[in-house]
Amino acid sequence: MNIYLLAAKLFQLCDKLKGKKKMQTSRNTTKTVTIIFVLLTAAITLTTDVQVQALDTSGYGTPGVSKWGPLPAGAIPDVTVTTYAFLSVGPNPVGIGQTVLVNIWTTPAAHATVYASNYKVTITRPDGSVDTITMNSYYADRTAWFEYVVNQIGTWKWQLEYPGDYYPTGIYTHPTTRANTTFTKSRWYKPSISPVTELVVQQDFVYSWPPSPLPTDYWERPVEPQNREWWSLLGNYPWSGDGSSWAPIWPEGTNYFKGNTKYDAWVVTPNSAHILWKRQDLIAGMIGSELYTATLAPSSSASVPSLIYSGRCYQTMTVPINGVPTSCAVCYDLRTRQQYYAIPTSQGGVTPTSILMYRDLSGAPIPGTEARLEGLVELLSIGTRLLKINPWTGAVTTNVTGMSGTKIGQYVISIQTNNTAIGNRLINWTLIGNSGNFASRIVENRSVAFSSIASNVDWQAGVFGTVTTIESADYPTGCRIIGYSLKTGLMTCNFTDDLVPYQTGTVSVDHGKIACLMQNGYAAAYDLTKGTRAWISEQTFDVGGYPWGIWGAYLSASAYGNYILNTYAGVIAFDWETGKISWMYQDPSVPFETPYEGYYSFDSGIACADGKVFAAETEHSQSQPVTRGWRLHCINGTTGEGIWKILGSATYMGSTIPVAYADGYLTYGSTDGYMYVIGKGKSATTVTAPDVAVAKGTAVVIKGAVLDQSPAQPGTPCVSKDSMTLQMEYLHLQMPQGGVWKNETITGVPVTLTAIGSDGSVVDLGTVTTNGYYGTFYKEWTAPAEGAYEIIASFAGDDSYGSSAASTAVSISPAPAEITIPEQIVPPDYTMTIIAAAVAIIIAVALVGVILYRKK
Repeated sequence: MNIYLLAAKLFQLCDKLKGKKKMQTSRNTTKTVTIIFVLLTAAITLTTDVQVQALDTSGYGTPGVSKWGPLPAGAIPDVTVTTYAFLSVGPNPVGIGQTVLVNIWTTPAAHATVYASNYKVTITRPDGSVDTITMNSYYADRTAWFEYVVNQIGTWKWQLEYPGDYYPTGIYTHPTTRANTTFTKSRWYKPSISPVTELVVQQDFVYSWPPSPLPTDYWERPVEPQNREWWSLLGNYPWSGDGSSWAPIWPEGTNYFKGNTKYDAWVVTPNSAHILWKRQDLIAGMIGSELYTATLAPSSSASVPSLIYSGRCYQTMTVPINGVPTSCAVCYDLRTRQQYYAIPTSQGGVTPTSILMYRDLSGAPIPGTEARLEGLVELLSIGTRLLKINPWTGAVTTNVTGMSGTKIGQYVISIQTNNTAIGNRLINWTLIGNSGNFASRIVENRSVAFSSIASNVDWQAGVFGTVTTIESADYPTGCRIIGYSLKTGLMTCNFTDDLVPYQTGTVSVDHGKIACLMQNGYAAAYDLTKGTRAWISEQTFDVGGYPWGIWGAYLSASAYGNYILNTYAGVIAFDWETGKISWMYQDPSVPFETPYEGYYSFDSGIACADGKVFAAETEHSQSQPVTRGWRLHCINGTTGEGIWKILGSATYMGSTIPVAYADGYLTYGSTDGYMYVIGKGKSATTVTAPDVAVAKGTAVVIKGAVLDQSPAQPGTPCVSKDSMTLQMEYLHLQMPQGGVWKNETITGVPVTLTAIGSDGSVVDLGTVTTNGYYGTFYKEWTAPAEGAYEIIASFAGDDSYGSSAASTAVSISPAPAEITIPEQIVPPDYTMTIIAAAVAIIIAVALVGVILYRKK
């Protein structure tokens, strides 16, 4: 044991003796201990050349670098502090091979600018072997912790030893804020040692709070924090990019926005075409006989929310205010449509368009307390100024002029152009904080070689680029590829290729490359950092795209490792690394309805989220009457297989697809004037049985129904996922219930029936399927024994509906007693005798007649 630990024990002995009644003895003992400590200190001084520490402020605030420590020889502190050491280890008991948490600390605290040094934890295993852990505390609170894996069964012993710290006079600096404080008096925090803590390690595993399984049923916001595993379901729209407040300006490995469309990495979308509710935004559809087959507003569609946060939609809409249609910033519930507020835009109502998420680092947190930091969310509108909107009330809380640009995580990138000698400037400013001073928000201001940032940006690689068509005498002869680095502001490449773009609107940037659809059905990608062609793809014709695969949409996307493009032959995904076609999705058309060789045409934007690709069918210049059969499609982003689809053209040529999604729901604006919300709804199950007791051995009929309770179609039958498109198009889009060709059948959902006897016995009655047209079900059942039975009908739910269940009762009485009929005496049967006698009489009469006839 070293001198400081011995001193700690001696001073602890003094403290105990001070409480004794025999004060004189206590005083004598204290003097004795003090003399011993002085002698021991002197002995150490004879063998160790220890100088009084000179204050060196260069290392203050650096965790793990101690500028204080043992009491120097000959030093007389101005203040002496008695310390107390504590150790906690748990859980206790714990299973072998599990990890325990060890917390250690001493009191009292010193100051925010210093820590306790050289804590030593001695760990004695059941077999007597020893392990030691040495570490410094965090600043200010003198706490520390570590985790340890226990590997022996039995009783472990743990003890903390603190050798003490001498803090000389001088200037000390806070490690985070760099604020200084001056110690005008030197301080000696005396050594201390904790009691021994015993930990029992057993063979059996000790379980913690069980993880909350992800819900497969209908659920609503807010989510109870106990269900922390649900975090993966709680996406918002649009994705805010990287929200880590400690991330660098150009975080590595973080996907931002891809190409001309947004790829949302943290959101769940529906797996079924089930409509939850709908809202009419426009007057659309057929006009009237005066215009024959013409439709209204074919080039527009119903609007969708600009932003969805915490299950609430934010959108600028025209709503009645005091009976007057008024343009308002509106907030309503994603699942129920309930309106939370509507603020007229003329009175300052602002609809947020982006979300800022970060951790609260305000208040100079003490190192080691990061876990307490809460997440913060602010809703933003970035135009010519920065506006922050309270998500609950809609009030504008921050208004900063002169701020515009592209939001990336917690930053905004602006390009300032002018004709002066300083050239173009990239301004990188932070969104965090409530400062109204633009200059105070700037974190980066540097010269760049470009005057604007193209929409085709790879924020992960920090590059963007353009592809332009080269023409000679008004004839296209090739293309020019120019790339820039956002990190350096310099041009990375400027070269030409002899491939001719189909249309430069098909460009997307990802993986440090820029891709574009070329003439004759090829796509090509170029490396923006090397200035070379990376690949030329397989031809779309090779996968069934001839001849209409040459026609591409004006917008493309990048997700799941693929460059994704809409064409008149279908949706095609090209592998970013090789250019090979990963998959092609096609939708067969009705004969004579479209000229595109048996397939419907895709000519719109693409949205990618939750491993899915959302694409809508349309064409460059929609003809009248509008093509029948156009739908919104949900496609598996990895395999290219269809997941679901629903009737209605969602967009017009070259338009961004009007969808927004969050929490497992998708809002979809259709050209019929309605916004549809697609996703899981509630269901209701009913069940009945005979109200009177029935005799044992008599079959009873159990019947009920499973009905949809969604606001869009309450009280209608719940149907199978395979029938969902048929059902929704029948209920909402005036399509025949049996499909266009009246050859399709709607199927219902499975219902499990269970009987529970009064004696606790359980009888599985099996599973029945509801009638797809009425939602009803029935089951004949004969109870195995007398008594009362509770009959439970349960629907487990699926991708379209939440679960539901109901119960009823059946009473089975004894079977009726058998009726015994007494044996009857059977009289002799004289029938044959009588017949024989009658025959004899007839014969006799006949003979008499013959005799009389002869005599005459």
